[in-house]
Amino acid sequence: MRKSLISVLVLMVMGLFLTCGNAQAESYLLDDISFTSVGEVTVEINENQEFSTKVGPFSVTIQDYDQNFTAFCIDPDQPIGVGSNLGIEVELVSAGSVAGGLEAAWLIQNYSNADSAALQVALWEIIKDDNADHLYDLTTGDFQLVNANQTIVDNANAYLADLSQNFSAVGLDVQFMASLSPTDQDLMYIGTILNNEVEGHTPEPATMLLLGSGLFGMAGL
Repeated sequence: MRKSLISVLVLMVMGLFLTCGNAQAESYLLDDISFTSVGEVTVEINENQEFSTKVGPFSVTIQDYDQNFTAFCIDPDQPIGVGSNLGIEVELVSAGSVAGGLEAAWLIQNYSNADSAALQVALWEIIKDDNADHLYDLTTGDFQLVNANQTIVDNANAYLADLSQNFSAVGLDVQFMASLSPTDQDLMYIGTILNNEVEGHTPEPATMLLLGSGLFGMAGL
């Protein structure tokens, strides 16, 4: 009898942990997206895809959240639509969950009010050619800037050089988030809703441990 009770309680605790994991993968819907073009560049990605594209910031609203977010593309491999009531399903994650994401957040934090075209180019460079040494080159690798006006080139190189020398990740994970999608561009946002989720979405780890301890304590009675 006691063995059976313990087995049941173990399954209950495992179920709680599985529920916790599922909550962390909850999806959100991007409702309205607008785009402000501030320039045009020609780039090459993955060493075989060359194309010309407009660059600039996005303004995005997320369903059920009454706030407009400024965002930048961190995924030149995919397109994204603009308009109203789009209903694009995405997963929202912290900036640090994306390869090169904290570096992208640092650039946006420091240069979102400067040359947005150069900022977008620099963002693609650090995302596509992410490396621990923060060594970047717009002329080689999985992202290459093929053609742009000289101001964009000079500013993008200056932003990357500043990042290489002065990058700090402190505080970025609680100020920025990214949206991930298998079919639409991933975006990095100024601001986050991940720290202000409705209470009860995901039990804190400490609470989970207390629940487990309590259940096993009952089994010993």
